[in-house]
Amino acid sequence: MQSQLLMRLYQLIESSTLQSPIFDPATIPDSSMTNQAFLREFSSSLLKNAFPHLPPKRVDAFIVTLCESCTDANRFKQAVRDFLIQLKEFEGDNAELYLEEKELAASAKEASERETAMRVPGLLKPSQIQDDEEL
Repeated sequence: MQSQLLMRLYQLIESSTLQSPIFDPATIPDSSMTNQAFLREFSSSLLKNAFPHLPPKRVDAFIVTLCESCTDANRFKQAVRDFLIQLKEFEGDNAELYLEEKELAASAKEASERETAMRVPGLLKPSQIQDDEEL
C-alpha cells in the first residue's frame, strides 16, 4: 500500500500533472526549481539523513530508479524491495513486501487442487459442486 502511494506521488510529479509547486517558492532560492527537481532533492535528502550509512550515490541511484519506473508498478515495487533489502537497518517484518505474490500463489494452488478434485468423482461435496455451477 505504501509503495503504491509513493508510486502515485512520483507519477503525478514526473508526468507534470501537478502544475502548481509542491514547495514554498519563497523558501527556495533557485527560481528555476521544478516539482520534479524538488521531489528528487527532497527524497534524496530525506533518505540520506535517515540512512547515513548508505553511500549517497546509492541513494541517488534509487531516487532515479523510482522516477524512471513510476509508470510500471512491478518495476517500482521491485526497486523499493531491492532498496529495503540493501538496508542494514531494515530488520522489521517484511512479509508485507511479498503479500500480493503469496496471495496469487495460494489462489493458484487452491484452483489447481479444486480442478484435480473435480476430475475424481466423490472428492468434492455436492454443495461444492453446486457452487461451481452457480458461478
